[in-house]
Amino acid sequence: APVTRTLYNLIDSGTDPFGPDNVLFIIACSMVGAPFPGGTKWTICFKSLQQTYGESSGSGLFTAEVKHNGFHGILVIVERILI
Repeated sequence: APVTRTLYNLIDSGTDPFGPDNVLFIIACSMVGAPFPGGTKWTICFKSLQQTYGESSGSGLFTAEVKHNGFHGILVIVERILI
């Protein structure tokens, strides 16, 4: 829920999902780094094409490295898209 609240505080209802005002959160699961099955899960949260909250989950060593460096997640804000 804290990620959802922060996401909606940073973007407004008119934000284009493909526009530069959209943000991405890459959040590590609370069990990342622990010797526990599923301890490598992460979630990406964003504004979806249906103009609602969207998320995608995966696993891997990326968020373990993020947590070992003292962070729980990454907020990606793109000021300008170069195409």
